[in-house]
Amino acid sequence: DHTDLYEQFLAWVEPPFLLEVLARNGGSRNAAAKKIGLARATLRRMLNKYHINTPETETDDEGEK
Repeated sequence: DHTDLYEQFLAWVEPPFLLEVLARNGGSRNAAAKKIGLARATLRRMLNKYHINTPETETDDEGEK
């Protein structure tokens, strides 16, 4: 099924891409999201989807774990 293939492709390319964008922006989710044209909440959901933790992703937007 094409949907499965597409999801597999995204799972292969998105995590390293997200890690690189974060690294190039000093780990700042806000700066990284702006750089790639995403809302910060969308980036946060993507990071959570792939279990990518940064100092900023260890707490939610209200500063709570």
